Amino acid sequence: MYQLHSGCQLIFSYGQGGYSQVNIGTLNPPPGPNQGPNTGGPNTGGPVTNPQVWANIRQRLVQLVHPQLNDKLGPAFLRLAFHDQGTYNKSINKGGGATVQFMLNEPQNGGLERPINALKLIQQQNPGVSLADLIIFAACVGINTLGGPSITFRPGRRDLTPQDAQEILNAHPDKNLLLPKPNHEELMRTFYAKYGFGDREIVLFNGAHTLGHTNIPDGKFRGWSRNMQKFDNDYFVRVYQEQWPVFPFPGAPGKNFWKTPDDALILFETDFILRTDNSFIQIGQDYMRNNDKFFRDFAQMFQVFGELGWSNLGNPVF
Repeated sequence: MYQLHSGCQLIFSYGQGGYSQVNIGTLNPPPGPNQGPNTGGPNTGGPVTNPQVWANIRQRLVQLVHPQLNDKLGPAFLRLAFHDQGTYNKSINKGGGATVQFMLNEPQNGGLERPINALKLIQQQNPGVSLADLIIFAACVGINTLGGPSITFRPGRRDLTPQDAQEILNAHPDKNLLLPKPNHEELMRTFYAKYGFGDREIVLFNGAHTLGHTNIPDGKFRGWSRNMQKFDNDYFVRVYQEQWPVFPFPGAPGKNFWKTPDDALILFETDFILRTDNSFIQIGQDYMRNNDKFFRDFAQMFQVFGELGWSNLGNPVF
């Protein structure tokens, strides 16, 4: 199985040039030292809403994501949020809740142990704060610290159980997404429909590839933007303004990927649809021309995404 990238991709991995769905398989126990009341169970004490607690947590997270420091966990925190909250399914109105900690042996979640364990240490130091809240908050702080927009965060998510995780996986429509589809546009639209999202949200999620990199398909690390530790609209600039020679995807007949002539940047088939689908082109080129609009729309979308399935959240603390 290919190594997964450290950037942002929602719930599925780049399996042989496309995406592989959430694995409907055996749940795995969470790693790391935290065996407190929030691990694998509900928060019984209610959400932590003290702004000073969250200010202190934010200070620590900034240290973990700052591009001039050693950890550089910003892209990993964003990917973790996508892979956790991305399990949401509107048919059961449930998902996220740190259930990704029970799925870390699934191939699409490779490499998430490091950001999970970093957040568990913060959780240990802040009793009552849920891992589910920390996952979303860390992504918000990471985006903002790396130059992106400020995203409204409201605490109150609880950590779900392994039983909840199994219910979520059993309800996933994505077990059928690897069946032949007419095109990748349909695959993406089918996947995002379970959030109630459409074309604009698909393009916005792809825009998060401005952070991070991948060593798929051949072990060489490449990014999607020219600065992999800066959140801006450069992903769209590169999609539409770079030259993109096509290459066959190793070990996957009929699949392709694209890389720039200098071998620094990469696109997969689910990126390249932003160059082929008329609706995606219109939206993506709009964001290429207008970084402020990309920021506004992404911040609004990510707040909605991070709150899917959660009610009675507290007042904003960020």
